[in-house]
Amino acid sequence: MIIVFYFFVIPMQLSFDIYYDDQFELYALSKNYSPQVIQFILMIPEAIMITDTMLKFITGYYENGVIILSKKCIIKKYLKKGLIFDILSYCPILIQGFYKNKVFNNSSVGFLLKGLQLLVFCKMKRINTLLRNFEDVIVLNGKHDYLLNLVRVCFRIVFVAHINACVWHSIAYYNDGSYTWLLAGKLINENWVTKYWNSLYWAVSVMVTLGVSEKMSPQNNYELFFGVFIILVSAFIFGYTLNSMRQIFDLMSKNESEFK
Repeated sequence: MIIVFYFFVIPMQLSFDIYYDDQFELYALSKNYSPQVIQFILMIPEAIMITDTMLKFITGYYENGVIILSKKCIIKKYLKKGLIFDILSYCPILIQGFYKNKVFNNSSVGFLLKGLQLLVFCKMKRINTLLRNFEDVIVLNGKHDYLLNLVRVCFRIVFVAHINACVWHSIAYYNDGSYTWLLAGKLINENWVTKYWNSLYWAVSVMVTLGVSEKMSPQNNYELFFGVFIILVSAFIFGYTLNSMRQIFDLMSKNESEFK
């Protein structure tokens, strides 16, 4: 869950030039939360990542259908195949969490750190492995994994729309000197929440081919190029996703009829 959380938050903070912990702290202070409670909550993700890394040194694994519990083999395998990915994925996030006030005074360093946090997508394989493990457990219990498949399909739609929204905003936000959709829509001075919902509305509208207003349409060549690219990609992804959902519901209806 923490990894999936970062899948959404890290592209957002890079696109909208924010830090998620700062935004949470401001929100929590507005709700009169204790500063100590706020800092404790903000440290939970980092603590979980550190604990996860430590536990991997003592966690067994399967090899050719046989469980391996030898500490020496576990450490050797993790050092060889897993540790480097965890370091690449977690270190930029941990640096932001523990040293943000010392490191991010330099805006260029802060931007670089936020960009390096995209390495968390190295953990995408782990999410896929986790989902396969859930599917195996469900099947072994003699049940169907329709709900899990449906959740996966819905997650794919939401995640693609979120990434498209972040990229769409970043093209306008970092494109100095050009007339952008943010200027056309008079959103340039709005807070990041308003900009995000407008960006997400554009991304979803393009994905389902609803069309958008003239103020949110591409205003320069960069936005036109990305808009065309997203239309082509989204049409394929959305069509594939709808077909997957239809197959899931067809299987559910078939099994329900056979049961009756």
